[in-house]
This record gives sequence, structure tokens and C-alpha cells, in this order.
Amino acid sequence: VMMAGRVEPHKNQLGLIRALRDSDVEVVIVGPPHPHHPGYYRQCEAEAGANVRMLGGVPHEELPRLYRQARVHALPTFYETTGLVSLEAALSGCSIVTTSRGHAREYLGDHAWYCDPDDLESIRRAVRAALEAPASRDLADLIRSRYTWAHTARATYGAYQTVIDRRRGLNRRDQ
Repeated sequence: VMMAGRVEPHKNQLGLIRALRDSDVEVVIVGPPHPHHPGYYRQCEAEAGANVRMLGGVPHEELPRLYRQARVHALPTFYETTGLVSLEAALSGCSIVTTSRGHAREYLGDHAWYCDPDDLESIRRAVRAALEAPASRDLADLIRSRYTWAHTARATYGAYQTVIDRRRGLNRRDQ
């Protein structure tokens, strides 16, 4: 199980560590300490069992290799619109565990396992379920069909075009 992201209370690396501490699940935490929360990083290191490795920050170009080495990417944050790391991990073949809070479900639908970040048992159950389920390419296909930068650029262009067209319409009526 891998978790990528800056290490800070909001991201809840400590919840993942506590949920899986001393289990048979290898956990890899990738990300630098948040500059305003160095004590949180140290607490994560102190509470990590023998099954947890904290890699610190790595160059972004190393992440695809790390995702491919993982079976599951977990993001049990206290709030998430959708984690770009979850999308990247899914494209690399990971099953996804994410928070039940925020808007991740709008992006990931039934293709992810959801957990309550305040409930260690919920995190543990979601991770176990994702580990036990067969790998699926459905989420990667969904991401490629809806959430690429090309899709984002087209949607952004369309939104601007709508605003311009409406503004032009208003200007014509004002004349």
C-alpha cells in the first residue's frame, strides 16, 4: 500500500499508519513534511511499525515507478476534491482507497473503496478489501476518457467561450 502526498495532518498519514501498524501489509509513505507541520512528520515516523517505510519527498518523475510497485494507493484524507495522486496511481494500475468526505466519489464512483478518515477500522477494512479484490482497469479507462489534461483544457476553453458569448450577447442588447 502506498500513500503519496505532502505529510500533514489534513492528509492523515498517521491514520493510515495506525490502521495498518504491525499488520502484514507493507505501507510506503511518499512525500515531504509540510513546512508548517514538521512535528506531524516526526510523529508519523515514531508511530510507524516495522511494516511502514517513509521515503520522504521524491522527484515527481519517480512516482510512476513507485505506483507500479504498489497494489493499492490509499488517501484517507479528511477532505479531498479528488486527489491527483489517486488519478495518477489508478493510471499506473493501483486500486484506490480514498476518503468518504469531500468529492472523490464524484470522480471515482464505484471504482474505489471509501473510508472514514476518523475511523481506523474503516481505513483498515477499505485497504483490505482493495488488496483482496482483483485488479481492474475500469478506473484507468474512466480517467483516460474524462480526466486528462486535454479534457481539462477543452472544458476550460468551453467555459471561457460561454462567458465570452454571453458577454457579447449582453453587449448587443445594451446597444
